[in-house]
Amino acid sequence: MSTESLPANEQPTEDLTKSKLIEVNDSSLNEKSSKNRTNLLWVQSFFIRTSLVLSIFLIVLFTIRELTDKSFTIQPFSIPAEFVENGYTGDIFASIVLNNLNEVIAEANERRTLNELDEYGESSDKIQVKLEVSGVAISPEAISSYLKRIFGINQRIIGGAIVKSENSLELILNISGNSQIFITQKTDSISTGNALRMLALKAAEEILKEHNHLLAGLYFYAHDNYAEAIQHFRAAVYEQPEFIGTAYAHWGDAVLNMTNGSDTVTVGKLIRKGLEYDSKNGTAYRLLGNMYEFYSLEKAERYYRKSIEVDPTSERSWYRLARNLNEQMKNDKEAMMCYQRAFKLNKLNTLAIEGLIELLYLTKEYDKAYEQWQYLEYLVPNQSERSRAQAIRIALSEAMGDSVETLTIIKGFTDKRSMSYALNSIAFAQELRKNYKAGFRLVELSIMADSSFSLPYTTLAELCGLTSDKEGFYHNLEIAIQKGLPVAELTRVEKDEPYRTMASEEKYKKLKEKYK
Repeated sequence: MSTESLPANEQPTEDLTKSKLIEVNDSSLNEKSSKNRTNLLWVQSFFIRTSLVLSIFLIVLFTIRELTDKSFTIQPFSIPAEFVENGYTGDIFASIVLNNLNEVIAEANERRTLNELDEYGESSDKIQVKLEVSGVAISPEAISSYLKRIFGINQRIIGGAIVKSENSLELILNISGNSQIFITQKTDSISTGNALRMLALKAAEEILKEHNHLLAGLYFYAHDNYAEAIQHFRAAVYEQPEFIGTAYAHWGDAVLNMTNGSDTVTVGKLIRKGLEYDSKNGTAYRLLGNMYEFYSLEKAERYYRKSIEVDPTSERSWYRLARNLNEQMKNDKEAMMCYQRAFKLNKLNTLAIEGLIELLYLTKEYDKAYEQWQYLEYLVPNQSERSRAQAIRIALSEAMGDSVETLTIIKGFTDKRSMSYALNSIAFAQELRKNYKAGFRLVELSIMADSSFSLPYTTLAELCGLTSDKEGFYHNLEIAIQKGLPVAELTRVEKDEPYRTMASEEKYKKLKEKYK
């Protein structure tokens, strides 16, 4: 019998089962398709988010690298064939430039000269990227500069070519991302080797100027080129915001030196501006102390102590505080401790140990001073050209009655001006402590070292005035003026003895008028 004739409810279940299976399979496929689409969307979303996070991370990473990485790649230079034949290849010149660059950067970071610490200016402690600056206001120009550096051409690939003309060498310096820089060196009276070395030094200076305004400012400051130093400190404020507080502080310090302390209003504003951006900047407090050295040793002391409170690892702040206490004749024991702390922070800081020797000498602890001198001599064997150390040795020899050694040291010293300056500084310290007899002897030695120098005659005049020798005061003061002492300088010191007493005398007024 045919199945077609059967009632519907009696139809075989096989077709119905198949239909249900098909429906189930379709539903299952739809669910799988939906899950696949969901998974695909999740994967796409994951990759988009990951790419976005990675992109942000790379931008931050490159930004940090650009702010912190100050490395250079110097390629071999193109050199005239005749130089190559004499051994001056492009590789060798590139290595000379690199060596000069390292020396220039080191000189900017560390300045250890007599004039810097005995007068009124000094460079900062080492500039390190780890310095933290709070409240930095990044200018639009700085942001633009960073974006160019991050997404532009690597600016730290350096190369170039040397072109020879009749009486000069010209270096065409190429710094990728920057325009070409042309540097000329005359060759009239120097050898080719010396001309190339001088050219390499100029190239190193230009590279530093292009890539790090703060260090460039410190470098030119170290060479007493305060005008150019100020230009770079000003540029560092806008282009190196990570050092904005330090840049403002050194800008002020450069103005202090350029104006010889006559514009402390501007200096104070600049340094305090730096502290607005970085209230924990020990360098700024120390440089404020330097400013106050001109007219208030007590205020200078206060800022040196604040600098140490903010940064107890600053050897220069400890050194400055020690010198300040010494000049105030205030707490010799603490001054000695400060010198020792500065030396402990930097075992190569010979100025700190020299200061300690000088203080021991001034307090007449000659045996201890001589022990420290022996250690200093061991630490830095090449002391023949260090005027201050040699001057202290002379002072010790004089105190211990060895005048023969004194004359031997003076005769063997080649830089007479530095020796005279150093001896005079010790004589002046004796004057402050009213050890007039020792002061007279040391200033005589200072004049013996360099009789053309005005400063020891000034000190000699002061010693005469303080010991009631008016004739000696006027005689030596006139010699000092004839040898270069500015008459305007007398006005600055007339608040101190013996000038304060002499200033009302007619003879003093006539002397000033005569050389006005």
